[in-house]
Amino acid sequence: MALLVVGQVLFLGVHSLSISNKPARERLFARLGLGPFKGLYSPCSRGTLMAVPGQTLCTNANIRWSLI
Repeated sequence: MALLVVGQVLFLGVHSLSISNKPARERLFARLGLGPFKGLYSPCSRGTLMAVPGQTLCTNANIRWSLI
């Protein structure tokens, strides 16, 4: 459950950078360039997104095994 909450907080944090904090995103983009910016943003976004279904699958697997 903790992984689910942490994953959601990190997912929202990563995406709030591109939604609500345009000046910070523009500074980071100007400093890194297009390729490195996308290279950092994409794995962070994917990793936090995968934490949510990953936790759900682990939780459901534990429930299934306990029912057998």
